[in-house]
Amino acid sequence: MTDRAMDLRRPLPGRFSMLWCSVWQRRPPIGQLGDRLVGPSSRWALRLAMASGVLIVSTGCISDFFTDPEQPNLVPAVLESVSVGGWSTNPGFTCGVVPGGTATCWGYLEFRESLRLRPSAASVVATPIAEELQFRSLSAGGTHACGVTVGGAVYCWGNNDLGQLGTDAGPTSNVPTVIPGLTLRSVDAGWWHTCGLSQDGTAYCWGVNFDGELGTVTTEVCDRPEGGLSNFFGGSRSCSRTPVQVTGGISFESVSAGGVAEQNHTCGVATDGDAYCWGSNRHGQLGSDGDLQFCGQCSFIPIMVSGGLKFNQVSAGFDHTCGVTTDEAVYCWGKNDQFQLGSDSIVELISFGDTTFVRVSGSTPIAVKGNVRFQSISAGSSYTCGVATDGTAYCWGLGNDGRLGTENLEESAADDCFIEFPNNPVPCRFARLPTPVSGTLAFASVAVHLQHTCGVTTEGSGYCWGLNNVGQLGNGTLVNSDTPVRVLQEAER
Repeated sequence: MTDRAMDLRRPLPGRFSMLWCSVWQRRPPIGQLGDRLVGPSSRWALRLAMASGVLIVSTGCISDFFTDPEQPNLVPAVLESVSVGGWSTNPGFTCGVVPGGTATCWGYLEFRESLRLRPSAASVVATPIAEELQFRSLSAGGTHACGVTVGGAVYCWGNNDLGQLGTDAGPTSNVPTVIPGLTLRSVDAGWWHTCGLSQDGTAYCWGVNFDGELGTVTTEVCDRPEGGLSNFFGGSRSCSRTPVQVTGGISFESVSAGGVAEQNHTCGVATDGDAYCWGSNRHGQLGSDGDLQFCGQCSFIPIMVSGGLKFNQVSAGFDHTCGVTTDEAVYCWGKNDQFQLGSDSIVELISFGDTTFVRVSGSTPIAVKGNVRFQSISAGSSYTCGVATDGTAYCWGLGNDGRLGTENLEESAADDCFIEFPNNPVPCRFARLPTPVSGTLAFASVAVHLQHTCGVTTEGSGYCWGLNNVGQLGNGTLVNSDTPVRVLQEAER
């Protein structure tokens, strides 16, 4: 296969003549999948794209369909955990941990510094990375990923222009890079920042600190070189390239890094069950309007979520947050423009200066409707998914591209869905209330991010659904799915 793949560097006749421009004209990748993408790795990415029968190409190239007569031997992947990431409306990727601790990732492989997307550089099935490391858990962020080994060491890879890898090792790392001197029990990667917990429950964060998402004041400035990803949103940002301790001395059981672009926030559950959030509060995603510090719509220190609820878990989404209480109820707060809070009743008037307008959101936790008891929750862009106590997966909110895992959706009357389709608005498809994911699978966990969702069943099988334009569903195709599809991997030889 190696020789055959290399032969494809020569222009092919007829309809395949543009293959070279889409696959082989490459720049060094950011590498959020933890692979240098040179030599065999590049050929593997091409081979997988051929096995799917579809080739997606970048700007200026022709898309087409073809079949690989030497399809790889693919088998269902067995996973212990899974995490979903991605940036903008196109690149999505997924990472997981297999039994034994090996990390595996699939989907979008790189970003060019010019911001031109390269969907041809995609792995459409689960592909092992850093097999010499044994991970306890992994977390996928915007353009980076981090993991904690069984010994507590923290490794990160991908984009580092705002310090989200926790080191000053350069703008990118194509392979997992250890954060010196840091030992954690868990880690969670957000859009442009990362947080984790030590064994004693101390929270540490690193990366961008534009809205206080690191939980403390920082003085460092990260300045992405001209043409970088961050300059798409304005260049220099307050940040920390090394982990900093979250202010307040709170001992946490769990922590979740959320947000999008310049509106990032973090939430955590303390050992006594109280929930705290910090960072951006533009849509009420901190769960409180009081005690905001240093900036009008954000907090640089943890503030307690209002309502007096006790939580087992919280999940910080893009502009909203959800949590599972100790009595297995789900409460959400923040932005609700696509019913991601699981309620259609959140409308309030807010004022900025002399302007008053309607905000479809709320800073007070409200119970998700439907009377479903949940064991876990995951908040993403404009939607939310969770696992009920009986293992059924439910999703609600914006459902375009199949991300809710069901066809049972409402549709807006006009092409008014500008949230994720600003240049090509389409009707929004949504579920106002928790809606079961299609099928009869029993899940142990689900993970959401931008436009696709993945989960691990109680038997250890990986399934994904939603957008699949760069292989982020891991089923060997580039076809969207509104029902769960099995994650695949190459069989051992």
